[in-house]
Amino acid sequence: RKRATTVGYNYSKALKKMGGKWGFSDMDKFLLKPRNFLPGTKMSFRGIKSASDRAAIIMYLRSFAEIPLTLPK
Repeated sequence: RKRATTVGYNYSKALKKMGGKWGFSDMDKFLLKPRNFLPGTKMSFRGIKSASDRAAIIMYLRSFAEIPLTLPK
């Protein structure tokens, strides 16, 4: 889905400016080190080192999509 579009949430200026849509690669990079992926983000956690943990989170988030993206090969 498009970034920074949930009504009622105060997104960082950096995320609003970035625009675009989330994809698997972007989400993985964001979850690995949010501040490296998006300088100026309001996210206050350091990231998730484990690739399998990041993949599990991404699959969980994908489960909420009305039309889930096709999984990469």
